[in-house]
Order: sequence, then C-alpha cells, then structure tokens
Amino acid sequence: MLVVLIENQAVYYWGVAIDRTLRADPPVYVLDRSPREVEQRWQPYTRSFSALVFTQVWTWQPHTGPWLQVFGALRQEQVVRYQTMFMMLPTTYGGSAPVTYRFDRGVGEQRVAIWHDAGRAEQDCWWLWARSDAAMQSLVQGLWPDGAYPECETWDMTEAGVRGLRSLGFSIRN
Repeated sequence: MLVVLIENQAVYYWGVAIDRTLRADPPVYVLDRSPREVEQRWQPYTRSFSALVFTQVWTWQPHTGPWLQVFGALRQEQVVRYQTMFMMLPTTYGGSAPVTYRFDRGVGEQRVAIWHDAGRAEQDCWWLWARSDAAMQSLVQGLWPDGAYPECETWDMTEAGVRGLRSLGFSIRN
C-alpha cells in the first residue's frame, strides 16, 4: 500500500494499492490506527484517487460565512430527499465516520456533510455551511421541514443569525 495522506494526529492513513492492476485513478483505502480498533486493516474509502482529493478539498477548505455542527440521527429517507434538493457529491467510507455523505447547492451557497454511523445514529454529526445567515436559515428549514431541529453548535454567525435559528426552535449549545 502506498500511503498518500496521513491525518494530522496520525490516526487515519489513506493509501492506494500498488500491484499489477494499478490504474491511472485507483481506488483509495483507509487505515484506522486508533486504539479502539482491535483489527487494523485497510478498508475501502472511495472509488478513486481523484475522489479522495476532491472530498478532502471540499470538506476541509476554509469557509466564509456561518456554519453549524448539528447532532442527531440521519434517516435513510432524508438521504433520498436530499438527493433531490442538492447535488450529491462523492460518498466516502471509513475514516472519521463509517459513511460521509456530502451535498452542495449553488456551488457552495449551501453545503452539508454528514458523518453517519448506522450503529450509533443518535451521534451522527452534521456539518452545515452557508454564505450568509439568511442562507443558513433557509438551509436548516429545508433539511428539517417538520421543524424538529436537533441540537447544534454555531460558528461564525452573527447575533442576528443565532437569534434567527433560536426563533426557529433550534437548541444551541454555545
């Protein structure tokens, strides 16, 4: 395995298999080296090296505007509905979460990344980004049209933006 990326705490390693079938854009595997993992072995992460590069840049690029970290279970019907509302970007497997879904609308106007663990869904972690407080309010109303908002933490939001989320019924930790 050729290691191509190491997470900043050296817990996760990403690599591509080097063998006779090496393709120009090979699949990528991830190794979880955390102490909680009894069996440390390479697991499929994404279908191609280009998808790894794209998902890393999309997920970790600096953001301008407000963002939220939301905690709550993801239901499969939500994934299906979000596919109609957003452009679905590459899904990855392993690393920080067993499954990471990514959705984008308006070329970064509104973005959603969801770390999903079917075995511990109540601890799913949603990352929401928007270009403005108004875009964030529109995003959360679209994601939870029934108004059953999960608990969240906010970053880079104006006081007006926080008040707006609270007026919708969001429980905000900070």
